[in-house]
Amino acid sequence: MRYLYSLFLVVIVCITCQSESDYQRLVRKELAKGIRVDEVYLDIYLGMPQQEFYDYCWEMNRENKMQQGPSNMTVQVDMSDTLRHPSKMFFYPTFVDGKIASVPMSFSYDAWAPWNKQLATDSLLVDVVDALGRWYGELERMGDSERGYVYVRVDGNRQVKVFKQALKNQVKVVISDLTVDKAKREAAG
Repeated sequence: MRYLYSLFLVVIVCITCQSESDYQRLVRKELAKGIRVDEVYLDIYLGMPQQEFYDYCWEMNRENKMQQGPSNMTVQVDMSDTLRHPSKMFFYPTFVDGKIASVPMSFSYDAWAPWNKQLATDSLLVDVVDALGRWYGELERMGDSERGYVYVRVDGNRQVKVFKQALKNQVKVVISDLTVDKAKREAAG
């Protein structure tokens, strides 16, 4: 009986290990298409050379479309015309071999406060997913072992992933080029 129980456990583990998640199937399917989708935001794109990014942001700053974020560590964009409440988006790309490989972003409402329930992170998440759905196409809600769930859209090489930022009352978005080695993206960011 003990042998039978052990065999049953081994079979279950093997089946579980071999089954692909919905997310893994989506990524595999999209990468197999062999198409590149590099658009990120405005004229920023995956694969954009670092100096071109700096020059572009400098020009957008001169036109008052972007500005320096806190401590001059991010680019700040006013999203009040895009989201339902006055808000900001902050971002700064991850560069691999001198080119944009991913663009981590965070969104927050300007007037968030613990007592202001209408500006809670759950409302912000709905607002951001809706806005990104207009920009990139509908995002799909998927289970995530670290965060419970995330919203994802994959088009060819470009992945858009959206999730709540724990304890920060922000929504995080990461737009990545899936053809760039993940280890390199993480080491650079």
